[in-house]
Amino acid sequence: MIERERFRQTLTFGKPDRVPFNPGGPRESTLRAWRQQGLPENVNWYPYLMETLGIPYEPPKEERFNLDAAFKMIPTFEEKVIEHRDGHYIVQDWLS
Repeated sequence: MIERERFRQTLTFGKPDRVPFNPGGPRESTLRAWRQQGLPENVNWYPYLMETLGIPYEPPKEERFNLDAAFKMIPTFEEKVIEHRDGHYIVQDWLS
């Protein structure tokens, strides 16, 4: 089953061969922290994450289209930590 069909089957309560795993991308600050914590510089984070979690990584079999649409606020906020308390961060970013 190709990725697109798997996704469609999942959303329409069908019978996918497995549930797709799509965690989304990390923040720039998160990716920097991962690199400082041992993620190699020359490695793509997503296949590395899949390997670390023990989930088989399958590169997309079909071409993906980039419509180049931005869904961010315009102008975007600069990402910054507003508060850090008890191990939790309050962050201002483009989603704020």
